[in-house]
Amino acid sequence: MTLASHEFGDLAAGGFDNGLAGYERVRSILRLIEPRDARGFRKVRVGGEGDGGYVMLDDFSGIAAAYSLGISTDVTWDAAIAARGIDVFQYDHTVAGPPETNPRFHFRRCGIAGADRAPFRSLPSLMEENGHLAAGGDLLLKCDIEAAEWEALAALGLEHLGLFRQIVVEFHGLRDLHVPRFAAIAGPVLAALTAQHRVVHVHGNNYAAYAVTAGLPVPTVLELTFSRCDDKRFTRPRRTFPTRLDRPNNPGVADHALGVFRF
Repeated sequence: MTLASHEFGDLAAGGFDNGLAGYERVRSILRLIEPRDARGFRKVRVGGEGDGGYVMLDDFSGIAAAYSLGISTDVTWDAAIAARGIDVFQYDHTVAGPPETNPRFHFRRCGIAGADRAPFRSLPSLMEENGHLAAGGDLLLKCDIEAAEWEALAALGLEHLGLFRQIVVEFHGLRDLHVPRFAAIAGPVLAALTAQHRVVHVHGNNYAAYAVTAGLPVPTVLELTFSRCDDKRFTRPRRTFPTRLDRPNNPGVADHALGVFRF
C-alpha cells in the first residue's frame, strides 16, 4: 500500500480507536521506539544545522556504502558521510540531481517504493543491483521520503535490515496511530526495525505539530536513529530530548520537547 503524505488525513475514514484498546495498541507501538544509550559510543551530528542533519552514533569505521533516500536540495548528510570516505548512493525522483557534486555521490533519479514500478524502485532491488546483497559489509541508510517510508521499509526483510549498521528515518503521520488501519502498517514496520536494532536517538520535526493519539503525546513527524545491536550493550538513557546536538528543523519555532520519551 502506498501512503502519500496527503493521504494520512483520509485514514480516519477507516475508523479510529481512542478507547482503552486503542491506547494499549498505540502504547505498545511507541514502546518499540523508546531510546537507548549504546555504552561506549558517543553521538555526533551528521549534516546541516537544521533540517537535513541527524544525530547518529560515531560508529562509521568499516562502512562499505551508504544509501540516501530522498535528497531534494539538501545533501549535507551525504557530504558528511562522503567526507568519511564512504560512497553514497542517492535516490530521488523529484530532482534532476544533487545540488552539488562529489566524487563519492552516486545519484539516480528514481523514487523508492515497495516494488519496482517506474519511476520507483524498491530498496532491496537497488541493493541487489549495486552488489551490496552479495558483497556483504555494513551499510548506512538515511530515509526522508515524505511518508513513503512506511511502504519502502515494509519491503525490507530482516536479511536486508541486518546489513545496515545504522538507520536514520524521518517517520510521518504518527498522529494517526490511533487509526487501526495505520497502526496495522506502522506496528509491523517498527517491529521489524527493532528486531535487530535499537533506537539510539529521537527528535521531533517541528515543521509538523505535536499531536495526541489515543491519549499519548507524540510528534506527527519523528526522526529516529537505529543502531544494530549485535556488538553493543544498551541502557536506558537518563537524558531528555532534544539534546545539545539537536537543532530545530524549523529554526523560527521552538523544538519539540520529548522528555525521556518512554511509554
